Amino acid sequence: MTFVIYLMVLLSGLTGLIYQVTWQKYLSVYLGSHALSTSLTLASFFLFLSIGYALVSYWGHRIGRNRILSYGYIEGIIGVYAIFSPQIFDKLYHSWPSYPSDSTMHLLSSLLFAFLLMGLPTLLMGTTIPLLTQGLSHQLRDGHRVHSWVYGVNTLGAFLGSIIGGFYLLEIFGLAQSLNLTGILNCLICLFCLFYCKLTGFQFEGFAPTSMYSQSNKNYGILIVAFLSGFTSFGLESLIIRMANISIGTSNYSYTLIVGAFILAIALGSFFASFADDRRGAYWLVSSQLMLLGATIALYLFIPNWPNWNLSLRFLFNSSILSFYPFLFTIFLVLLLALIVPVALMGMTLPLLFQHLKRDDQYLSQTAGQMYAYNSLGAVLGSITLGYAAFFVLDADQVFKLPFGSLSISSLGEPAFKF
Repeated sequence: MTFVIYLMVLLSGLTGLIYQVTWQKYLSVYLGSHALSTSLTLASFFLFLSIGYALVSYWGHRIGRNRILSYGYIEGIIGVYAIFSPQIFDKLYHSWPSYPSDSTMHLLSSLLFAFLLMGLPTLLMGTTIPLLTQGLSHQLRDGHRVHSWVYGVNTLGAFLGSIIGGFYLLEIFGLAQSLNLTGILNCLICLFCLFYCKLTGFQFEGFAPTSMYSQSNKNYGILIVAFLSGFTSFGLESLIIRMANISIGTSNYSYTLIVGAFILAIALGSFFASFADDRRGAYWLVSSQLMLLGATIALYLFIPNWPNWNLSLRFLFNSSILSFYPFLFTIFLVLLLALIVPVALMGMTLPLLFQHLKRDDQYLSQTAGQMYAYNSLGAVLGSITLGYAAFFVLDADQVFKLPFGSLSISSLGEPAFKF
């Protein structure tokens, strides 16, 4: 029973990253800047994901009793929007005012353009993980394991989507047709959920709280850590994309390779977090954050060597077309090797935080919604700050040191929180 639902979770993660990769390329056409389009895409995604999470946090328990059925309807709406999004981009592109590229108005105008292009479907995507966590959890003590698997499977699907989208769909079918095909897949997920719930009779209501939920019971210390985690994780993703583009060159594949390696490492970390014991959850969380700080410092020290290993790989592979994909695959493996420890530790953070936030007087969808809302707001700030804005006043070396501060606050401040 659960296996087929997780398959749908995998496919919805796959479609989400295909949309992100495709809309990022649409945005780069409009802006003429790969770095800015990357930062704005990440900022738009995480801002509207945070809004979706917040909506579920406050009203998720009212979105139908059958959470899988609600999830199916949401996937269908996303699919329909994706099918029509090329026409939406075309209308925005030909009607949008232009400003000098070095002006504040250009940045604000570009950000609004990105919001209008991808805001609605991304908001809807933000509702899915909390709803799935609620619908698939049968009791409180299983909640963090269910959440870890939902988050991990969805992220694994996102990894597959980044690879399939960047290396196959966009190359073979182009931007518009890729969105059409992916939108159809979302609609099929919707139809499957509708028929599955109808034929099996499963309600997927999930764990219900034992008493009325009170907003005053929030653990703001843990939510602040979630915010700092989002700032660090996706700020570093934007920063690493910029650093890797300098090292391996900006191409149609560089964004896909980096995002794919990043997402796969996050998925692996999430799966690993599912084994955390409730009784030693605080130890897992503090230890992972301290190790993350050390691993990020090690990554910072390793980055100056990236251009050298890229040149070595180019000499290793000749320029024939037969060696092109082996060359890209090798770059992906090297990136994954460089990122696996710090980014997997980042992937463990949210499941471990969820383990401390869940309570028997609160819907699990509300718990997940709160946590992801704070995390995504941090991701918005991190992707804009570390991926773009900070470079106006700091050099790359100084920008990369900024995450050390947020990691120090979260890792050294956690022992003071009451778990």
